[in-house]
Amino acid sequence: MLNVRAFFPVMLLVGLMMVVGPRDVAAGVVWWNGDFALTRLESDTGQMRVRNFPTRIRTVAPLADGGTWIVAGNIVERIGMDLEPSLTVATDTDPANVPTFSAATRDGGLWIVHGRSITRLNASGVEVIRWLHPLTALAFAYGGPDSLWVGDATGVHQYTADGVLVRSASLRSGGVPKAIVLDAIVGYLWVVTATFATQFDVFAGLQERAALALSPTVTTVAMDVNGGTLWLLSHRHLDAYDRNAAPIGTWMLPGGMVVDASALAVDALYQRLWVGDVHGTTAFNRETMQWIRLTDGERTTEIAGSHHQLAPRVLLGAITGPPVTVRLQLGATCNGVPCVATPRYLATFDLSASIGDFELGDRFSLDPGHGTADLQNIDSFAVGDMPLRVSAVDGYGTRSDELVLDL
Repeated sequence: MLNVRAFFPVMLLVGLMMVVGPRDVAAGVVWWNGDFALTRLESDTGQMRVRNFPTRIRTVAPLADGGTWIVAGNIVERIGMDLEPSLTVATDTDPANVPTFSAATRDGGLWIVHGRSITRLNASGVEVIRWLHPLTALAFAYGGPDSLWVGDATGVHQYTADGVLVRSASLRSGGVPKAIVLDAIVGYLWVVTATFATQFDVFAGLQERAALALSPTVTTVAMDVNGGTLWLLSHRHLDAYDRNAAPIGTWMLPGGMVVDASALAVDALYQRLWVGDVHGTTAFNRETMQWIRLTDGERTTEIAGSHHQLAPRVLLGAITGPPVTVRLQLGATCNGVPCVATPRYLATFDLSASIGDFELGDRFSLDPGHGTADLQNIDSFAVGDMPLRVSAVDGYGTRSDELVLDL
C-alpha cells in the first residue's frame, strides 16, 4: 500500500476545509482501471491500494459503501475497500472488443451494458432482468430506476428498469455518441459526439437546450455532480462549461507530465480532477492549480469517481389544525447524505400517503419553490392508532425512505 498524502498536502488541506456536515462512506474515493490493475485512492487520507488481475478489466462501477463492482473478462466481482472480492459471478460479455459499460444501483446492484445486451444484477449477483437493445450501445448513463440512458448510432434512448423504452432523441449532424453524463439535480442530460456536446432537458421531454461545437481532439467528458459543471478532456487541455453551456475556463495540460490523455473523473468533494493517460493517473487541483502525478507506469483507461446516487427526502415540517394539515419539508440526499435540491428536481416528486388502507396522495399541495408540500383535509382519517405513512418518488424513479407519523 502506497500513501500519497505527503505528495500533495496542500491539495488535501484545501479539500478538507470544504467538507461541511456528514460525510458519506464513498466520498472522495477514486477508482481507476489500468487494464490489468485496479487502484483505489482515498482523497482524505491519501491511501492508495492496487490489485492486479490476470484478465483485462473492462469497467468499474463504484458503490456507496466505498467498494466497487468490476467486470473483468467474463467475471463480475464485488470488491471491498480492501480490494478483496466479496462476490464473484460469471457473466456473458463476449466478444471482448465490444464496448462495456456499468453502473451501480442505490441498493448495491449492478447494470451491465455490453454490445446490445442490457443486464441488471441484484446485490447478490443474481440476474434480475436482461434485454437486447436494437443496436450496439456506444455510451451509457444511469440516473435511477426509470433513468437508463443508452447511446447508439441513431441517438440517445431512455429505458426504465423493466426494459420499457420511454423516449428517444436524435443528435445533431447524425453524430455518434461517445459519452453521456447526467446533471441529475436539475434534470439536464449531456450527450457528447465527435463534433457536438448537446444538452437535453430530461424534465421537458428531452427538449434540446444547448449545443457546443467541439474540437475533434476531445476524448472524454465528466460531470461535477455538485455544481453541474461539464468538463471536456482533449489531448492538450481541459475545458469547463456551466449549466447554461457558458464557458468557465480552459486549463492546459502539462505537456511533460500528461501524454495522450483519455480518461477523466471529477472529485467534487475535494475540488479535483483525475486525468488518465499513457503513463497512469494525474490529479489536478482546481483551487491551487497544481498537477500531481500519482502513478507512473501503465496506461489508465478508465477513472471512476465516488459513487453518486440522488434520492428524494421527506421530513416532517409541522402538523397544524383543525382542520388537520401536515406540512412536509422536501429535499434530497446524495449517497444517503442530505444535499441541496433545486425546485426543478422537487417539482418532479410524486408524493404518496396512506393511513391504513386509505390512500391520501391526491390531497397534497406541492410548492417546489419553498421545498414544501401540504397534506390537507385529513381530519376524518387522523384518528385511531394507525400512523400516517408518506414517501416520494422523483423523476428518475427513485423512492425516498418512508416517513411514519403518529397523528
